[in-house]
Amino acid sequence: MARQDSHTEYIVSKDAYNMAVSSLPTSGTAEQKAISMPITAMQYRQNVSQTINAGKWSMWGISLESFEFTWQDGVWQPPANLIIRKD
Repeated sequence: MARQDSHTEYIVSKDAYNMAVSSLPTSGTAEQKAISMPITAMQYRQNVSQTINAGKWSMWGISLESFEFTWQDGVWQPPANLIIRKD
């Protein structure tokens, strides 16, 4: 499952995102969590070391990842570190 921290971001295509959302239950209850089916995601990590490269983002890899969505305001909300690419 995808890491949920402020130093990791995942970029997915719009089609992959739609597949992930369609794999979730059709509805939920307030703050309910649900795990999506695995989708292809590009993972980027921020360098947090105390070097000249501190703060820079680099691509870490491409892999299948599942994401934890939360039911809020009548829809499934993605995690904050999931970015949907406009294809």
